[in-house]
Parts: sequence; structure tokens; C-alpha cells
Amino acid sequence: MPKIIPGLQEKILQTARTILLEEEDSAFSMRSIAERCGIACGTIYNYFPGKDSMLAAILMHDWMDILERMHASVQQAPSFSAGIRSMYDIMSEFVNCYRSIWLRYSGSARDIPMQDKRHEQMILQIKECVSELLARFAPKQTQKLARLLSESILTSVLHKSITWDELHTLCTYIVKE
Repeated sequence: MPKIIPGLQEKILQTARTILLEEEDSAFSMRSIAERCGIACGTIYNYFPGKDSMLAAILMHDWMDILERMHASVQQAPSFSAGIRSMYDIMSEFVNCYRSIWLRYSGSARDIPMQDKRHEQMILQIKECVSELLARFAPKQTQKLARLLSESILTSVLHKSITWDELHTLCTYIVKE
């Protein structure tokens, strides 16, 4: 049975994240991460089966932080538009941080079902924040708008095909601010 060292998984993830975001792509390897952590390369495999699972763990950890920040900003938002703008800014920060990594590590067509599943999960998580804003600032509006707004926010952040001004116009129309 492999020896599990307390706190090592977090150290591995933090080291991997630093390498991923601050160095060249070639530096992101199990060997370089192990060297920086001062452990044997095989030890990493006690925690992560491979580089892809480590990358997914890093992204998931940071996404969960983003969700917490969005929930907090929504609770403090002085208006519907301000809440949506805050979500937009927080999500933009995350996307801008990882955009090049998604492009480098994007999968093949066989990964499309998993990407669809992840997209749906993200939309549902974003929708929780949008629903909270709708309940606070536009209680008479249908919650069916929450999904549309969630998709619009994600699309505008990821692809920039919807500008902030267009998104703001939609928000103003919904709540008549």
C-alpha cells in the first residue's frame, strides 16, 4: 500500500498550478513537478493517475473558488446589472487565466460528450447565482430566464460573441433598471 503524506496532494497541485501558469508548456510534466516538490516521480501517481487528471484537479479547484466569489458578489450586489457584471468580471478572470491552457490541452472529438457534460454542469452552477439575482431584483420575472442569462454570460466570457454592452442591455430589459 502506498504511503500517503499529509498535505502533499495540495503541495503537488500548487506546484503544478505555478508551473502551468508561469512557465513554458514543456515544464509541465510529472517529473518536473516531482522535482520541485522534492519527491519521487512515482509518488505523484499515488495522488493523480496522470497529467490530465492533475490538470482537471487544478481547474476544478480554481473553478470552485470562482463559484464562491460569484456567490459572495451576488449577495452584495446593489442591482441586478451590478450582480451580472460582477459575475462576468469574475468569470472573465478565470477564463483569461486558463484560455491558453484549454487551447493547448483541448481534447479530440471523442471528448465532446464529456465537454457537453462539463458545460451543462457549469451552466447549472452559474444559474444558481443568476436565479438568486432574479429572486432579489426581478421576482416577477420567470426563472426560465436564468438559464438563458447563464448561457449568455458564459458565451460572452468565453467567445466574446456577446459584448458586455449587449449583456447589460438584456439585463436592463429584464429588470427595467
